[in-house]
Amino acid sequence: MPATFITTGPGTLKFGPTGSGQIDASCQVTSMLVDSDTNAEDPIHVLCGDTVAGEETTAFTLKATFLQDDLKTGGLTAYTWTNAGKTVDFEFVPNTANAAKVAGKVTVRPMPIGGEVKKRNTHDIEWAIVGTPTPTWSTASAG
Repeated sequence: MPATFITTGPGTLKFGPTGSGQIDASCQVTSMLVDSDTNAEDPIHVLCGDTVAGEETTAFTLKATFLQDDLKTGGLTAYTWTNAGKTVDFEFVPNTANAAKVAGKVTVRPMPIGGEVKKRNTHDIEWAIVGTPTPTWSTASAG
């Protein structure tokens, strides 16, 4: 198989139910990643020579860097404060031409407000994804 790759962007990131109440955060994203962390326990060795496999658990996280918006009603920062602690739907499309996406539920945390004086503020977030997100793989030909 030859080497293939994809660039992130242009793409989309949306929070909330489809339609009314959904917010499109795509234009505030400077970096975006759905990440996983697997915790594996050591195996247990027993006298008869058998080995009991250690359990593995995987947790998923939505990691992003957002450009702080203009702090208006209906903006991303306001959305995170209004929905803090709530579990909402999300859909992340890394590249619209490729059409692959990851969807699931994420627990919203309020974004910081403010930052360095005379700078365009960005903020890194890590929000827990509830359960396992669902990827939809691309069927597009590599370009």
